[in-house]
Amino acid sequence: MGANGGVPSGTVVRVAEVLKAVGAWGAEGARLIDLTSVTGLPRPTTHRILHELIDANLVRQSADRRYSLSPTALFMGTSVLEPFDNLPAIRDVVQDLAETTTVTTYLGVLMQRRVVYIARGQGSAPVHIQSVMVGQTRPLTSTNAGVALLSCLPGRVQEQELAQARPTNQTAHGIVDRIAEIAGCMTDIKNNGYFYRQDLTITGVSGMAALTPQVAGVPPMAITITALNDYLTPERATTFADHLFAAARAVGDYAAGL
Repeated sequence: MGANGGVPSGTVVRVAEVLKAVGAWGAEGARLIDLTSVTGLPRPTTHRILHELIDANLVRQSADRRYSLSPTALFMGTSVLEPFDNLPAIRDVVQDLAETTTVTTYLGVLMQRRVVYIARGQGSAPVHIQSVMVGQTRPLTSTNAGVALLSCLPGRVQEQELAQARPTNQTAHGIVDRIAEIAGCMTDIKNNGYFYRQDLTITGVSGMAALTPQVAGVPPMAITITALNDYLTPERATTFADHLFAAARAVGDYAAGL
């Protein structure tokens, strides 16, 4: 629906509503009926706008008639998520954290109930965790940074996201209740400032995440450390926590222009 709760009016507003609705569905893509339901626009109007967006290379249509944002639109969105002049310095912080811990590090930004990755660091460890690339987006419950960012959102939104999450994960130690684990991670963020979990997003992989200090005008960000379970043990995670916090503070300072 439009900003006032009714059917959006005006050509630009209608196009914007359709584009935002398409983006909210992520890589899975939205059906035409999904988009008409969300925007409140008539089916013919929505269909016409979609094809105009396809012609403009902002939306693409899959073989099963689902609509998703094109790489061009995603690139535009990622550039908007760089609202500070210090992005190179921020990426250096993420890389420095990787070199200090010797493993893989990421920085993700919250955008419309998804996490967008704007930085990645790689240490000297022989095994690299390349689960996501810079510029890609993921659902909040599917990555460590996303789970940390989920803790920033209202309880109602958290419940909606958890309802759509994969409920279990098969590990070497049995089946993990992911919903309970994600809820526990959000509690740890609130109480301890970070969380550490094994097998939360990928079987055999451990991760830890912390939020960066909130800066006015900058979307919430989360920084993470990821490695194989055998390396990122609970004991090692405890020693890495101070490095994680220091990197989070440095990112916040650079984002604030300090």
